[in-house]
Amino acid sequence: MSITRSYNKHTNTFYAYETTYEWSEEKQKKVQRKKCIGKYDPVTDEIIPNGKRGRPVKEVEQHSDLVMEDSSATIRQEQALEMVNTLAKKLDSIEELINQTVNDIRELRRYINDVSKKLENKE
Repeated sequence: MSITRSYNKHTNTFYAYETTYEWSEEKQKKVQRKKCIGKYDPVTDEIIPNGKRGRPVKEVEQHSDLVMEDSSATIRQEQALEMVNTLAKKLDSIEELINQTVNDIRELRRYINDVSKKLENKE
C-alpha cells in the first residue's frame, strides 16, 4: 500500500490516494485499486483528509463567533438573492431576444412565401 498524488485539471486540485495492488483471478494479473483519502496541498505538502474519519472538527468557543457566523450567513443569503435576481434579468433578456428572433423568422417565411408565389405566377 502506498500513497499517490493525482492532479485534476478540471478542478485545479491535487488529490491523495491510497493505492494497493491485488491479484485478479479473472484477468490473471495485478490490478491497481485506488481509494481517495483526501486533498493534497502541494504548498505545505499536507494531505487534508476527507470523510467522517478525518474531517476536521469546527470548534465554536465564543458567542461572538456565533454572531459572526449568523451575519455571514445573512450576507451569503443576500448575495445569493442578488445573483438570482441578476440571473432572472438575464433570462428575461434572453427570452426577449428569442421572441424577437422567432418573429423575424416568421416575417422571413412570409416574405419567402410571397416571393415564391410571385415567381410561380410569372412562369
